[in-house]
Parts: sequence; structure tokens; C-alpha cells
Amino acid sequence: MFWKRSIAGFERDMRERGMFESKLSNIDLECALKRTGGVSMGDSAEKTAKPKFFDGLKAEFKKVSWPDRQSTFKQSVAVVAISVVLGVIIAVLDYIFLNGVNILTTI
Repeated sequence: MFWKRSIAGFERDMRERGMFESKLSNIDLECALKRTGGVSMGDSAEKTAKPKFFDGLKAEFKKVSWPDRQSTFKQSVAVVAISVVLGVIIAVLDYIFLNGVNILTTI
């Protein structure tokens, strides 16, 4: 029963896509079904159970190597320090360019 339904589904899918004009023998269809995992393209969503999103998410989070608390703190301090230094550099350059443009426009 499973093979007959799968063969019919596979044959229907092949006809819709214009893959063949003549009717294939059951042997040809069975060989094609074995190569595609035993289900036709229309049956694949019905036959296989899809894993839930959060189960996959949990599995991926278990694979991640999380940093320890000390290295996270050190990296956070480095990010904040670099941000402050770059902010000061940009502010100083802005002040210099602003005064330079003002001096040039008053001449």
C-alpha cells in the first residue's frame, strides 16, 4: 500500500514537472523512489517528523563553549575602555575641525 501511494505521488510529481511523457513501469518508479529515500516529493512533509525549533536551539546552545566569568569581565572592560578612548579622540578631532573651519571662515 505504501509503495503504491508513493509511486502514484512520484508519478504525479513527475508529470506536473514535465519530466516524462510516457508512463514508466513500476520497476522504474520503484528504483527512482529508492534513490529518493522511498517517498515522493509531495509525501516527504507528511512522512518525516520535523524536530521542534526549541529542541534544535537547545542542542546548538549545548555545543557552544561559553567563556568563564573572568574572561567575560576582562573583555567587557576592554570594550568599554576602547569605546571611551575612541569617543574622546573623535570629540577632540571634532573640536579641532570646528575651530579650524571657524577661523578659516572669519578670515
